[in-house]
Parts: sequence; structure tokens; C-alpha cells
Amino acid sequence: MKRRDFISMVPDRDTWPTVNVSELPRDRLELFNHRYKAINMYIDGEPIRDIETTTEISYKILQQLLNKCIEPGHDGRIKGYRALIPFLVRSPYKRTVVSAAKPLGGQGGFSGLLRQVLNKYPSIEDYLKKLILKRNSPERNVHEKSIRAKDLHQAFLKKLKKAGIESDQWPFNTKHLGLRSIQNFMNEVLDESFGRSVNVRGERAAIAHTAVSTGYEAFLNFEEPYDAVELD
Repeated sequence: MKRRDFISMVPDRDTWPTVNVSELPRDRLELFNHRYKAINMYIDGEPIRDIETTTEISYKILQQLLNKCIEPGHDGRIKGYRALIPFLVRSPYKRTVVSAAKPLGGQGGFSGLLRQVLNKYPSIEDYLKKLILKRNSPERNVHEKSIRAKDLHQAFLKKLKKAGIESDQWPFNTKHLGLRSIQNFMNEVLDESFGRSVNVRGERAAIAHTAVSTGYEAFLNFEEPYDAVELD
């Protein structure tokens, strides 16, 4: 992941949990200060070579520190600068609040956050699936054509606001508000419901393959040659 993409996804540094450095032993304080400076130089756009020279923190270690900074802490917030404390024991933690961002160079972080939200609010997942598969819903929000990902995304955000999700929690604390996760979710639902998604997507190529590897009988059955033809 490029630096600008990563920076756009993490919460503003002003909201990061901080550390009372006065309580750090002297042998740990110096290393903490080097890490702290390296993180801030990276986010400020300083060249990697300058960061390594000034802080004696290698780029590989810097990446690890950045990922640790956006991990969830015991209070459900990201660890922030707390992750930079040397020799800090990492105790097991089960996430209860959705607030972290995607790890640097990693994949699938946002999908995991989306899954946690949907597990907590199963009614929202059902609602989204009805919109994707064009099934009747209590709100009668049925689309004549396949719903666009950005429209599904807007519907998702409205549901989250009604559920009481705060602005400092995922996806509201990210630049694109979880749009990519919703796009991936939409594709997964359509893939899992391939037979119905043929009609939803309206794809000619998909219709041609409805009898292949789905485990279901084809929508249209032909017994003799030329029972069906197609003209351009």
C-alpha cells in the first residue's frame, strides 16, 4: 500500500492515545522517542532515508510499528502511540469496538471490520442482502435494476447511523467510509447466490453459465438442436 493511501485511512494523529513519558524508565524512553519521531516523520511525508538516518529505525521496523499503532487496544481504541513503548507485553484481546484501520501492506483488514459490524447487527446484513438480490424488504426499497455499490454503501451508512455507530468508529473514521468493503460484500453475496444474481446482474455471459457448477437445474432447458437461437 502506498504511503498516502495508508495515511488517508488511519485516524488523525490528534485522536491517537498518547503516553505519559515521565513514567518510562530512562533505558526505554530513548527508544520510545526514536520510534515516536519515526512515526511522525513518516506521516508527515519525510523521505524514508531521512527517517532511518535521524531515528535509526529501519523501514522494515517502521512498517511493523505503524501496523501496531492501528491495532485495537484493551479499551477498543487503536493503540496509537502506546504501541511504541519498548518491551511492552502484548496481552490477548478480543475486539468489542470497531475502530482500527487496515494494516500497512495488508489486505482484508476492512472486510474483517465489516464482518464484525454485520455480526453485531444481523438485521443490517439481511437488509443489504435484500437490496443486492432485489428481494422484498419491509421498507419496500426494491430496485428495478441491480443496485449500484455506491447506493448500497449509502444505505449501509444510514443504517449504521440509526444503529448509533459513532463518528470515531469504523467506517466513519476512514476516508472512503468502508466503500470498498461494501463492494466486496456485494460481490460475495452475488457469487454465493449465483443463480439469482444472473437475473440481478443481467449479464449475458452469466446466463450462459447458469447450468455449470452451480448444483441447480438450469433456468431454461432445451432438448433438440435449434430449440433456442440468438440473433445479434
